Amino acid sequence: MSPTQNSDATAFAENAAQLFNSAISLSREDARLGLKYLLLRLTTVGLKSDEVGELQQLGIAVFKNADIALPLQNIRKPLASPLAVAIANVLEAVPPDRRQSVFLAAVLSAHAAHNVGERRSDLVLFAAVNGAATAQTTILTQDLIAHRHGLEFAERE
Repeated sequence: MSPTQNSDATAFAENAAQLFNSAISLSREDARLGLKYLLLRLTTVGLKSDEVGELQQLGIAVFKNADIALPLQNIRKPLASPLAVAIANVLEAVPPDRRQSVFLAAVLSAHAAHNVGERRSDLVLFAAVNGAATAQTTILTQDLIAHRHGLEFAERE
């Protein structure tokens, strides 16, 4: 069910908890099979088959804390899919110590949107970028909670 019109958005909102739980459940199930499997699922929303291996190589470099220049170059070819380019661009934009969480958030968010959004490539692309941004803002969230500033933040006028 894709939230493209007002009635669709209302129905989507009404089913949000069920869609959320379904996406989380499938992500956990698929993640057990590894990164490549998650990426293969994304070929139904525009990721190209050869980009699966390229993004997997990017993930390996990220988790080895290695240089990501070559994997990024391999992804950014003239006919690259928007999803692969978005993930590459987001990864390049964050500090190296944040790349692991941002990479996982982008891929897992795209995977979740793939399941929730009826395989709409535009929603999956949005979710990948938004997921990466969420990983970055998680640090702010944790700081607010850890320093007990959450209530002050919530009550601020």
